[in-house]
Amino acid sequence: MKTSEQFREAIAAADITLVQSVIIGQMDSDRFLEEPLTRQLCGLAEAELGKQSTHLFEQEDGEAAFPARAEWTRDAWTMMKVELGDNFSRKKFDLLIEMQAHLRESGHPKFQPRKRDSGSVAESRKRSSAGTGALRRPTAAGRTRLIGGGAGAALGLGVGLLVRRPVVGLLLGALAGLCAVTYSERRRGRKK
Repeated sequence: MKTSEQFREAIAAADITLVQSVIIGQMDSDRFLEEPLTRQLCGLAEAELGKQSTHLFEQEDGEAAFPARAEWTRDAWTMMKVELGDNFSRKKFDLLIEMQAHLRESGHPKFQPRKRDSGSVAESRKRSSAGTGALRRPTAAGRTRLIGGGAGAALGLGVGLLVRRPVVGLLLGALAGLCAVTYSERRRGRKK
């Protein structure tokens, strides 16, 4: 199993909080994977931390309400995941794994593996960038606007602090910075 460098470093440093956070994050990702990895990640962490005489799991604090099987919903799973973050006990961990399997088997859409198309890499990139919220590297013009807006916001914030209206100064400064960059881009476009 391929693990992240951050996870391996956290284990080596016995940073239990970070290790637990990575495992909880993996639980969230596992909802969409064909083969869930959380148990493997947990096993690796337990084995490596055990060599350092450190324990991954905490004693169950008894403060969480464990839902009955009939109450296993996405909301109940999410609440139990929050409880696991507060008290990383074996009981909560095992229950979450079981709830996740149950929600997948029952056909809950937020717990189903994502289908992989056998299309080309180029088609895959088109699909991923066409989706809403897709993260893409900003273009040179986008970076220029970002810098202009950020610089304007910083200057506006400074002026806003002087006149005791920092939010207004920030917003007006960002707008002024974006306008200046846009004006500059249009002027350069006319000269070509």
